Amino acid sequence: MGLIGSIKSTKEMTYEAVNINGKFEAGKRAAPSWKKDTYRLFDKKGNMLEEYLYRNDGELKYRNTFTYNSNDQKIEELTYKPDSTLWYKYFLKYNPVGHLEEKILTKSDDHQISNWLFQYDNQGNKIEENQFFPNRSEPTLKTVYKYDKQGNKVEEYMYNAENTLIAKWLSKYDDKNLIIEEDYYYSDGSLNAKEAYSYEFDSKGNWIRQVISVDGTSKFIVIREIEYY
Repeated sequence: MGLIGSIKSTKEMTYEAVNINGKFEAGKRAAPSWKKDTYRLFDKKGNMLEEYLYRNDGELKYRNTFTYNSNDQKIEELTYKPDSTLWYKYFLKYNPVGHLEEKILTKSDDHQISNWLFQYDNQGNKIEENQFFPNRSEPTLKTVYKYDKQGNKVEEYMYNAENTLIAKWLSKYDDKNLIIEEDYYYSDGSLNAKEAYSYEFDSKGNWIRQVISVDGTSKFIVIREIEYY
């Protein structure tokens, strides 16, 4: 998330960008399809302890809790329905150098749904992610990542079980390593959408307002409230 300082909680709410006298202000609740409103709680070491994800109407969609080992590596993630019924479990395993090696998804009764295997380059950047389903020896989805010299992900390619390209994403960053542009492409190489991001910051250097533009037009405003220890 790239947060600066000792963070106790963050709250992100997304709104429609409304042009009022030439300035874009937050209108009604709205968000792009990939974005969820969130409320996150952290310990003093920066580990996320709880995460609440909300629908555009403000209703809770689901809640996640996280458990860490003595090395502050996340080893378990539990997902709960709005009524607090356990929904899914994720178990995480690490290789000897501390990189996430495998992630396993199960139902609440421990029946395995899927697992992911990860590969890294010499700088510790995740360069490949393969998703498997039970009784299949080959991955159903493969995602390949490429990075710039600062370790920012600049290219992402997703492939199906036949190793055919499904989609790709190209990203650009500013001098703070914040994403400022992301282009989404179909499998045939044609542009699906172009998103751009601009920011306003608090005194600590964390962004507290993000404007999301789609194909050159300001569409959404994200307001982030940050509570510090």
